Amino acid sequence: MKTEVVLILLFTLTITACQKQPEQPMAAEPSNEPTVTAKFDQADKKITDFLDQLDHPNTSQEQRTQIICKDYPAVYKNEYIPALLKLSPNEYTEPKLLQDMKIALNYYVQKDKVICNE
Repeated sequence: MKTEVVLILLFTLTITACQKQPEQPMAAEPSNEPTVTAKFDQADKKITDFLDQLDHPNTSQEQRTQIICKDYPAVYKNEYIPALLKLSPNEYTEPKLLQDMKIALNYYVQKDKVICNE
């Protein structure tokens, strides 16, 4: 009986801990326009989709090369970084974000044995 109660309690706590926490509204800043947030969300979704494709075993080598060498860097540099810097200018810098991109891409270049012809 005690074991069942403990297991139910543990299961309940696990489920509760895994639920998404409600987002706290940030203090309104002039740069936090809805369009900037929408642009960031759109760029973030593209980046996430690229990473999902790179992690999928059925993605062709040609698609991997296209994503790693062209698509991901273009979206990251031209859409993701500008939007993130507008939303959180005090938290991020462009050089740090470019370094983060380089680290992520180097991982996939090595993992997938991709050669980018720059």
